[in-house]
Amino acid sequence: MPGGASEWEEIDEVLGALNRDIKLRPADAWAISSRGQTYLGLGRYDEALADLDRAIKLDPADAWAIRSRGQVLGNMGCYNEALADLNRAIELAPDDPLVL
Repeated sequence: MPGGASEWEEIDEVLGALNRDIKLRPADAWAISSRGQTYLGLGRYDEALADLDRAIKLDPADAWAIRSRGQVLGNMGCYNEALADLNRAIELAPDDPLVL
């Protein structure tokens, strides 16, 4: 979670930019996934899950989005679903240290 006022302003700017991008390109899986990951970092799990689900529908082979959704699900206490996503992400990108 952000600490100071400047960090919150920075996050607001990032979310604003992602929201604008998604409005212009609603099928931009990268932007949707990035916003979901930002929500994850803020502890806004319902919003993160909605964005990551949407991004994965648009790009089912996005290991990073799948891994992030697994993290969200784990934080929400949905451990079986989280484990399935984490395993799937590793299958898709076994050599990617960010997925591990």
